[in-house]
Amino acid sequence: GGNAAEYDPVKKTWEDTGQRGCGAALAFCEDPVSGNIIAQDQGQFRVYDPRARKWIAEITLNAIPNFGYAANLVYFPPSDRFYYIARNIDPTVRHSRVWEYVFDRKLLLPSYTTPIAGNRGEPMATNWRPFPSTGGLETGYTYDSTNKLIVGSLYEGAILGFRPNGDGTGQWLQHPAPGTTQQTFYCIDYVPRINTHFVICPLPGEGQRTFAFRWAPAREMTPKTA
Repeated sequence: GGNAAEYDPVKKTWEDTGQRGCGAALAFCEDPVSGNIIAQDQGQFRVYDPRARKWIAEITLNAIPNFGYAANLVYFPPSDRFYYIARNIDPTVRHSRVWEYVFDRKLLLPSYTTPIAGNRGEPMATNWRPFPSTGGLETGYTYDSTNKLIVGSLYEGAILGFRPNGDGTGQWLQHPAPGTTQQTFYCIDYVPRINTHFVICPLPGEGQRTFAFRWAPAREMTPKTA
């Protein structure tokens, strides 16, 4: 509801840009090719230019079910595509929906792999219907450049991985994450220099804890259908 602000990590100060912000929570992701910021929710797609400090595009989307925000929008460098992942498991279909699109940097629009009417794409076909049938508290994802995998979303002591197949479909994987519970909001990040993921989750009676781990391909599994 307020203005967009920018943080200077050197000076450790916030600056009000004077540019109006968003009316509701959106999923944000930088496009490293153009340097612009994509902001998306279930009903809108916006593009912010941090150099000009202004919104340069905004379109209306058909409502996307089980809309995810915060870190639910991930850029995947190997295919130069973006993946918008539902916040939790959609009770209608009992799996996490994923949308794939290319960002048209001239028209400033999402170009969905499988487009349907109303500036909205068809969700990708994937291999897994996760369990339990309802999602966790919050979810978030990040790109693992070592394994070329989108990683995140803790469920029942496991963390998920998502790999696009390049043909409009995708494969869900899971990896043991012992000691974890449900992810806290969008608190996940990956540090390529040390090939390490960091995630925050609540432990009963202990408050919030930060876990650090590496995705080991030898321990990844294909989840069973519920």
